[in-house]
Amino acid sequence: MLREARGEFVAVLNMDLVVDPGWLPPLVAFLRAHPEAGVVNPLILLADGSRINAAGQDVHVTGLGFNRGLGQPLDSQGTEPIAVSGIQGSAFVVRTADLRRLGGMDVLGFLYHEDVNLSWLYRMSGYTLHCVPKSRVRHDYFLSMYPEKFHLLERNRVAMLLTYPRTSSLVALSPLLILTELLAWGYSLLRGRSFLAAKGRSYWWVWSHRAAIALRRDRAQSLRAAPDRLILASLRWTYSWDQFLTLGRERGRSARQPAGGLQTTAGPT
Repeated sequence: MLREARGEFVAVLNMDLVVDPGWLPPLVAFLRAHPEAGVVNPLILLADGSRINAAGQDVHVTGLGFNRGLGQPLDSQGTEPIAVSGIQGSAFVVRTADLRRLGGMDVLGFLYHEDVNLSWLYRMSGYTLHCVPKSRVRHDYFLSMYPEKFHLLERNRVAMLLTYPRTSSLVALSPLLILTELLAWGYSLLRGRSFLAAKGRSYWWVWSHRAAIALRRDRAQSLRAAPDRLILASLRWTYSWDQFLTLGRERGRSARQPAGGLQTTAGPT
């Protein structure tokens, strides 16, 4: 929990990660040397270490997050730090003081999409985001989708868009926002009734939490240091079709789907 942290930095790690020896010092050194940097990722490898899981994320202007470099060879990202549009949430390091000043992670966006949310907040607050390939961890990951995950991703994506971009920016983005909604509904149709219900519930959840979203928006806008035009210019404007196709080819029950369901709320940060 953030309020219990005492150190200069906070490292966030998924439970299904294995860290390589010496993974932490390069991340801490980069943050100390670059005060403009807000969050850093290691190079996140797949569990067997043969390929890349993520060198940060490519955040789309409509709030989608794509694993940057997914499936690529280990040397494809080089060894020097890389500026990225989003951080991948399975492993990252931040300054404790910065995270406290920004109000911590958005508990409404718990479990999925919290990394895209945090990335947008840090960019809006004037920070840059980076991947440091000299730091490496391994993640038990493969790209998969199931109804509960889809619901959480979609509800949190829409809530984030109602929190950070200005209304004028959403109007300007409306053609792409509509296209993304159509793609989400099309994917739901492809996967069946449970996905359609999951997508529908995402709208209801956003509506029922509108007061909390408005409070989060007020706080976030008070921290704004970068205009939307600069943020949007740094984000991805095209879709990662290869990742879309991987999900579109999936059929049946996902091996990642928990038998007992998913927790969808978090405690205080």
